[in-house]
Amino acid sequence: MAESVDEFIGRLVAMSRLTDDFGGLLRVVEEKERSLPDEHMIKVLKGWALHNLKRYDEAERSFDEAIALNPRSAWAFFRKGQMLAETGRDEDALACFGKAVALKPRRADFWVQKGQAEDRLGRLSDSFGSYERAIQLGDRSGWPQAGRARVLTFLNRFEEALDAVRTAMKLDPEEEAFRAYEQVILDKMRGY
Repeated sequence: MAESVDEFIGRLVAMSRLTDDFGGLLRVVEEKERSLPDEHMIKVLKGWALHNLKRYDEAERSFDEAIALNPRSAWAFFRKGQMLAETGRDEDALACFGKAVALKPRRADFWVQKGQAEDRLGRLSDSFGSYERAIQLGDRSGWPQAGRARVLTFLNRFEEALDAVRTAMKLDPEEEAFRAYEQVILDKMRGY
């Protein structure tokens, strides 16, 4: 029996957790692409592998091919947004994240990325709303809490910011960025 696209995706995700060999993953995806040239998720996976190899132009073409094949592919928009954000194209990334959350509004991770792009663009009210949405959806990464803390710090609401970053730290005690941001807030509270 032939492997379904969903089974292939599961296998590839498992492989990615075992190795950082995105060149090897790309070869596996390209082999699958030969037998399924019109499957948009294969193009998304190819773009994801190319992105991780920092082959950004090729990754963007692959994501665009996926979107052309399926304009309702939230994953294509989300992964393209991640790649655009990494390359500093935050306006374009935000447009992609906006489409991703419109297509899959129950994905907390999509809202987190949207909030981070809004934050980088200085759209604090929008980013706060995106972080809140991710929290409401049950995000357990801590990043929307940390984002909330950042916005609250800009508003000089230090006690609330401290509570938010400490919640982030409880969710992911190993994340150094959360501890560093806690120190930033404490320094601001002390007037440094």
